Amino acid sequence: MGVFRTILYLCVITAIVAVVVLLVYKQVSEHYQQLDPMLQTIKDSLRPLHPRVESIDFFEGKKSYTINKKRIYLCLKDKNEEYYDQNMLLYVAIHELAHVLCDEIGHTAKFNRIFQEQLQRAVELGIYDPDKPIVRDYCGHT
Repeated sequence: MGVFRTILYLCVITAIVAVVVLLVYKQVSEHYQQLDPMLQTIKDSLRPLHPRVESIDFFEGKKSYTINKKRIYLCLKDKNEEYYDQNMLLYVAIHELAHVLCDEIGHTAKFNRIFQEQLQRAVELGIYDPDKPIVRDYCGHT
């Protein structure tokens, strides 16, 4: 009975240590996902567009998406590890901002209206240039 109890005790301790290590890894990983200077450039550019930008956390990701209307992940670099054109990144960031601002999920008519409104406002503020081409193979998506 003593050996079984010792093994069980060691398993529980190992599991606790593993969970703590995973939590620390997640925190460190998220911290580093926010350090890319391009993220700050994009957030600074978007500030005049909508006050909600202040409460959004931006992260670097392999794809671009929004989580819980509070976190925006942006794919910043192409397959050669070169930054996408800043205008393209702003287009994507405005797209994700429209998801944050829309109370519906997905690419609904309401989302599209909000996205177009934000793009137009970005043009008026000189944040975004609609005459520059949109990259069709952005982060592996066509």
